[in-house]
Amino acid sequence: MEPDRYQRLLQVLRAHRAERALYFERPSSDDNFEGIMALVTDPAGHLLLHHRDDKPGIAWPGYWTPIGGWREADETPEQTAAREIHEEAGITVTRIRPVPGPQHELVHPLTRVLHATWDGPASDLRLGDEGLAVRMVPLDEVPLLKVPPYMQHYLPLITGGLPFERTA
Repeated sequence: MEPDRYQRLLQVLRAHRAERALYFERPSSDDNFEGIMALVTDPAGHLLLHHRDDKPGIAWPGYWTPIGGWREADETPEQTAAREIHEEAGITVTRIRPVPGPQHELVHPLTRVLHATWDGPASDLRLGDEGLAVRMVPLDEVPLLKVPPYMQHYLPLITGGLPFERTA
């Protein structure tokens, strides 16, 4: 498919998800994203992970992944991240920023990868209407879980360069 037709199709799908008319006569370069992946950490050195349903047809079934989701309407990446985190984990995050560095090849180019911080108690976490669980995982325990390979790329980018080694 030609790139401009593909962009138009993405815009139609976004309007469909938003269930309202959207106008994209002159989309800006800031508008060039469709979804987010949010890496949420706390001051104690934990990472918010979502245990995905083990259903065929979804991305990373049965894996522990960061919160992610589709953009709705004309949201910014930060607004999309805040909404998705609230919907899937029941919490409100602060200081949402893009993760520096190159995008991992397993993460779609139209997905923005963001980092957010949260300083509330783990008891505030509430599983939304999808997935099996959400929890704050100590960073050194993340490699012990079934996580996607892209995690070894992103964790050092949000932890100041601390190594991430898969041990399981």
